[in-house]
Amino acid sequence: GLVHGASAQLEAEEGPFYASIGYGWSAVTYEASTDDLGAWVDGQIFSYSPAHDRRHQLNLVSSYQWKGITASIRWQYGSGRPFTKVYGYNLSLNPTQRPTEAPGTAQTIYERPFGARLPSYHRLDFSFKRSFILTNRLALDVSAGAINLYDRRNIFYFDADTLQRVNQSPLFPFLSFSLRVD
Repeated sequence: GLVHGASAQLEAEEGPFYASIGYGWSAVTYEASTDDLGAWVDGQIFSYSPAHDRRHQLNLVSSYQWKGITASIRWQYGSGRPFTKVYGYNLSLNPTQRPTEAPGTAQTIYERPFGARLPSYHRLDFSFKRSFILTNRLALDVSAGAINLYDRRNIFYFDADTLQRVNQSPLFPFLSFSLRVD
């Protein structure tokens, strides 16, 4: 495989305010023998971008501290990852089977491996955090917030067997408690 990439991050902090912006770019290319892939593609060597090839990643983070409470907001964007589309389905018979007696074996026929990209991904998260000192060695951290605040339907994967889109979590409010021993 061959990987190219670059990333940059800027941070600013002034008193109770913090902000960060980060961007990453990468391009991943693999090569394989078409015999190894079992793919119906032309040529002896097949070049493709694998499922973990995310070209663009952008993160914006900001927080503000006031009277012991930290309010944080984060926005994430990721371009779509490669995947293999389904071309069709077939019932395959072996030479000894008779079509009138056996239904055959279900077969999924795929298009060019990793020849398409899933939709891009983005979400907005928000949280509040407060620490409570219980003793000189014990503290309780309490956080509340929401993941995917605008309830975007971000795809996780496409199930080729059921032809169903499987999404990541929708709007997800949370409340967490963490006990800290210093």
